[in-house]
Amino acid sequence: MLIMLTGTTVLPALLYMGDYFSAFLARNHFMGNIGHRLGIGPNPKKRVVSFYEKHDPEKLTDVDSILAKYYGDYPKLVKRLERKYGDYGYFINWEQDEAPMHLAVEKLWETHELM
Repeated sequence: MLIMLTGTTVLPALLYMGDYFSAFLARNHFMGNIGHRLGIGPNPKKRVVSFYEKHDPEKLTDVDSILAKYYGDYPKLVKRLERKYGDYGYFINWEQDEAPMHLAVEKLWETHELM
Protein backbone atom coordinates (compact mmCIF):
# COMPACT_ATOMS: atom_id res chain seq x y z
CA MET A 1 0.00 0.00 0.00
CA LEU A 2 2.83 2.38 0.85
CA ILE A 3 4.47 1.71 -2.53
CA MET A 4 1.29 2.62 -4.34
CA LEU A 5 0.99 5.88 -2.43
CA THR A 6 4.58 7.00 -2.95
CA GLY A 7 4.77 5.67 -6.51
CA THR A 8 2.03 8.01 -7.67
CA THR A 9 3.98 11.03 -6.45
CA VAL A 10 7.47 9.88 -7.32
CA LEU A 11 6.74 8.81 -10.90
CA PRO A 12 5.54 12.24 -12.12
CA ALA A 13 8.53 13.85 -10.40
CA LEU A 14 10.90 11.47 -12.19
CA LEU A 15 9.21 12.13 -15.51
CA TYR A 16 9.48 15.89 -14.95
CA MET A 17 13.17 15.60 -14.02
CA GLY A 18 13.89 13.50 -17.11
CA ASP A 19 12.09 15.97 -19.34
CA TYR A 20 13.92 18.90 -17.75
CA PHE A 21 17.29 17.15 -18.10
CA SER A 22 16.74 16.28 -21.77
CA ALA A 23 15.65 19.87 -22.50
CA PHE A 24 18.83 21.11 -20.79
CA LEU A 25 20.98 18.80 -22.94
CA ALA A 26 19.21 19.90 -26.12
CA ARG A 27 19.46 23.59 -25.24
CA ASN A 28 23.21 23.36 -24.60
CA HIS A 29 23.90 21.17 -27.65
CA PHE A 30 25.56 18.57 -25.47
CA MET A 31 25.55 15.73 -28.01
CA GLY A 32 26.71 18.09 -30.75
CA ASN A 33 29.64 19.20 -28.61
CA ILE A 34 30.68 15.60 -28.00
CA GLY A 35 30.35 14.57 -31.64
CA HIS A 36 32.15 17.65 -32.89
CA ARG A 37 34.99 17.40 -30.37
CA LEU A 38 35.54 13.71 -31.07
CA GLY A 39 35.56 14.38 -34.81
CA ILE A 40 32.85 11.86 -35.58
CA GLY A 41 31.81 12.20 -39.19
CA PRO A 42 32.72 14.81 -41.78
CA ASN A 43 32.32 18.47 -40.94
CA PRO A 44 32.70 21.60 -43.07
CA LYS A 45 35.16 23.31 -40.71
CA LYS A 46 37.68 24.30 -43.39
CA ARG A 47 34.98 25.84 -45.55
CA VAL A 48 33.26 27.58 -42.65
CA VAL A 49 36.57 29.10 -41.52
CA SER A 50 37.39 30.34 -45.02
CA PHE A 51 33.79 31.56 -45.45
CA TYR A 52 34.01 33.62 -42.26
CA GLU A 53 37.47 34.91 -43.22
CA LYS A 54 35.87 36.23 -46.39
CA HIS A 55 32.59 37.57 -44.97
CA ASP A 56 32.80 38.14 -41.21
CA PRO A 57 36.27 37.74 -39.62
CA GLU A 58 34.89 38.62 -36.16
CA LYS A 59 33.06 35.28 -36.01
CA LEU A 60 36.19 33.15 -36.50
CA THR A 61 36.39 32.60 -32.76
CA ASP A 62 32.84 31.15 -32.75
CA VAL A 63 33.37 28.53 -35.48
CA ASP A 64 33.70 25.59 -33.06
CA SER A 65 30.54 26.49 -31.15
CA ILE A 66 28.63 27.02 -34.41
CA LEU A 67 29.72 23.63 -35.76
CA ALA A 68 28.80 21.98 -32.46
CA LYS A 69 25.38 23.62 -32.58
CA TYR A 70 24.67 22.31 -36.07
CA TYR A 71 26.37 18.93 -35.61
CA GLY A 72 24.55 16.39 -37.76
CA ASP A 73 22.52 19.09 -39.52
CA TYR A 74 25.18 20.84 -41.58
CA PRO A 75 22.91 21.41 -44.62
CA LYS A 76 20.82 23.69 -42.39
CA LEU A 77 23.96 25.63 -41.40
CA VAL A 78 25.01 25.91 -45.04
CA LYS A 79 21.59 27.23 -46.09
CA ARG A 80 21.56 29.80 -43.30
CA LEU A 81 25.06 31.06 -44.08
CA GLU A 82 24.41 31.25 -47.81
CA ARG A 83 21.13 33.08 -47.26
CA LYS A 84 22.58 35.50 -44.71
CA TYR A 85 25.66 36.49 -46.72
CA GLY A 86 24.31 35.90 -50.25
CA ASP A 87 27.25 33.70 -51.28
CA TYR A 88 25.50 30.71 -52.85
CA GLY A 89 27.46 27.69 -53.97
CA TYR A 90 30.41 28.20 -51.64
CA PHE A 91 29.79 24.93 -49.81
CA ILE A 92 29.22 22.70 -52.84
CA ASN A 93 30.91 19.31 -52.30
CA TRP A 94 32.22 20.14 -48.84
CA GLU A 95 31.75 16.47 -47.99
CA GLN A 96 34.53 15.66 -50.46
CA ASP A 97 36.94 17.91 -48.54
CA GLU A 98 36.60 15.95 -45.32
CA ALA A 99 35.90 12.44 -46.57
CA PRO A 100 38.25 10.07 -44.70
CA MET A 101 38.95 7.87 -47.72
CA HIS A 102 39.70 10.90 -49.88
CA LEU A 103 42.12 12.26 -47.27
CA ALA A 104 43.79 8.87 -46.89
CA VAL A 105 44.36 8.53 -50.64
CA GLU A 106 45.67 12.10 -50.76
CA LYS A 107 48.19 11.39 -47.98
CA LEU A 108 49.20 8.15 -49.67
CA TRP A 109 50.02 9.97 -52.90
CA GLU A 110 51.94 12.66 -50.98
CA THR A 111 53.99 9.97 -49.26
CA HIS A 112 54.56 8.18 -52.56
CA GLU A 113 55.82 11.39 -54.19
CA LEU A 114 58.31 11.94 -51.37
CA MET A 115 59.97 8.58 -51.98
